[in-house]
Amino acid sequence: MTRPLRDVVLQFLRDDGLEFDEAGPVLRLAYAGDNGRFVVFVRVDEQRQQLACFAVCPLEAGARLPEVHELLQRINQQLAVVAFDVAPDTGVIRCRAGLDVEGDRLTPALIGNVVYACAAGLDEFLPAVTAVIVQRLDARRALASLA
Repeated sequence: MTRPLRDVVLQFLRDDGLEFDEAGPVLRLAYAGDNGRFVVFVRVDEQRQQLACFAVCPLEAGARLPEVHELLQRINQQLAVVAFDVAPDTGVIRCRAGLDVEGDRLTPALIGNVVYACAAGLDEFLPAVTAVIVQRLDARRALASLA
C-alpha cells in the first residue's frame, strides 16, 4: 500500500527543515526570498493524486489590475514550469505550480521541484510586480528593470 500524498509532503517539509502550519488539506509556509517575504500554500488532493503549490504575492493589483495582468502575461511567456495569475475580483497575485502523480509515486525530489520552483518564481519576479504597482511602471519597463 502506498503512503498518502499528504504524509509524503509532510515528511518532505520536516526533512527540509521548513516551518509550516496545517489547515486541513492545505499547508501554509512562510517564505523569505531574496526579494521579499510571502506565503506559500501547498494543497494535496488525495483523490486526484495531485499536488498544487501557490506562492501568494504580498501586494495586490488594486487599481493597477490591467497593468499587472499585462505584466503577468509577459512573464508567463518566459516560463515553462510555473505560471502567474491575478484574481480579477480581488487583485490577489500568485505564482502556481502543480503535479499529477496518478499511476506513479510522489517523491521528495518532485515535491521540492514544485514547492521551490513556485517560491523562486514569485521571488524572481516580485521586483517587477512591485515596480508596476508601487512605482507605476508599465509592464515592459518593469521587466527591463530586472536585467
